[in-house]
Amino acid sequence: MRNKKFKFPFKITYESPVTLAFVIVSLLFFIVDTFILKEKLSALFLSSPTSPKGDLPFELSKGISYLRVIFYAFGGSKSPVFFFNLLLILILGSDTEEKYGSIVIGIMILVSTIFSGVINASFSPHSLQGAASIVFMLLFLTCFDSLSKKKISLRMLIIFITLCITYSKADGPLAFSIALAGGLCGSLLAFLTSPKARKIRKASGLKEKAEVLVEIDDSNSPRFKSKASKNQEDSSDETIIGQIDF
Repeated sequence: MRNKKFKFPFKITYESPVTLAFVIVSLLFFIVDTFILKEKLSALFLSSPTSPKGDLPFELSKGISYLRVIFYAFGGSKSPVFFFNLLLILILGSDTEEKYGSIVIGIMILVSTIFSGVINASFSPHSLQGAASIVFMLLFLTCFDSLSKKKISLRMLIIFITLCITYSKADGPLAFSIALAGGLCGSLLAFLTSPKARKIRKASGLKEKAEVLVEIDDSNSPRFKSKASKNQEDSSDETIIGQIDF
């Protein structure tokens, strides 16, 4: 009797590669920094540079300052909203990446991160940690898409209000404003410049126009008129019993 080999009945898919890659890298940094290096990475380059009077002033001659402008988005292990950020990125990033494309989302993640890092290095004496600007970027992209269809998503509105309260209390008003500005900058560029998104919006607009034209043509067609007249006859209270010829 031959031994049957066990085959796993399910296929593991790697959807939304940019979103998943960001979350996986963030988790790896968290594990290494927390359990192996004892938060040495956070002090080294997982915190954004600050203004000249801050804790980590940006120095043009040091390459570590440029790394901090980007890699601070993977940090935030001390923040209570670190895993909250990653969860929101997984929820919002999957559909957004499918709609706009992996390349566009990757670029906008980089734009939002650098924009917030540069603003923080210019004005704030405290370092940023975490992906708050990326969360806002994904949230704004989803909201802009709903507004382009003349709809307001109550779900996105509740998430936005919750984020505003959470980030302003956890990081302070200045850090919250910087993250908000970075997310807005990245989302506007993606919404306006993405070729894939423009095609989808154009296709959805053409589909809505086609449905309206079909309804108009159907209402003027003989089939529609005959159907309407038949319904009118059926709804009449008069009953014809017979016919007398003189």
